[in-house]
Amino acid sequence: MPQPYSPDLRERVLVACQRGDLPQVEIARRFQVCPATVSNWRRQEREEGRRKPKPHSGGVPSRLDAAVLEVL
Repeated sequence: MPQPYSPDLRERVLVACQRGDLPQVEIARRFQVCPATVSNWRRQEREEGRRKPKPHSGGVPSRLDAAVLEVL
């Protein structure tokens, strides 16, 4: 699975978008991200007011109960 983009990269992309001197596609090319990623980050900022990624949800809980784990 690929690593998530750094919050610093997201912030730099959003600042470049706010400046408004380049089209979104050119900003994506300059920062080497997909144009859809730039669009998603802008939408999240606009609709949810967040500029940082959501925290990791913690993954899938174990299907083994505590008694089985103690035996192992």
